[in-house]
Amino acid sequence: MARPRSLPDHYAALDLEPACTQAAVKTAWKTAAKRWHPDRIEGAARGEGLSTEQIEHQLRGAAMRFREARIAFDVLGTAAERADYDAARRRESRAAVEAAAEADRRREDHRRENHWRAE
Repeated sequence: MARPRSLPDHYAALDLEPACTQAAVKTAWKTAAKRWHPDRIEGAARGEGLSTEQIEHQLRGAAMRFREARIAFDVLGTAAERADYDAARRRESRAAVEAAAEADRRREDHRRENHWRAE
C-alpha cells in the first residue's frame, strides 16, 4: 500500500502558530513576500559582489521560499480554505496516532510470540 503524502506545514512556511488570526496571516504573507521575492534577493546579491553561481543559488532558494509562502497564503488567507486545511491536518494527525498504536500492537504481539518460542 502506498504511503499517504503528508500535508505541507503552511503555518511554518509563514512562521505562524495555528491559533493565529486572519490579520496575522496577511501580515506574515506580506513580510515573507518582501523578504523572499527573487527580484529583491537578486539586487541584494549583486550588491554584495557575489559570483553568478552564488547569485543563482540564492535566487533558487529565494524562489522556493517565496513559492512556499505564496501557496501557504493561498490556503490560509481565506477562512473557508483554512478551515478545510485545519480539518485535514486533524484527520492526518488522528491517522498517524492510530497507525503508531497499530504498530505498537504488532510489535507487542511479535514479542509475545517470540518469547514463548524461546522457552
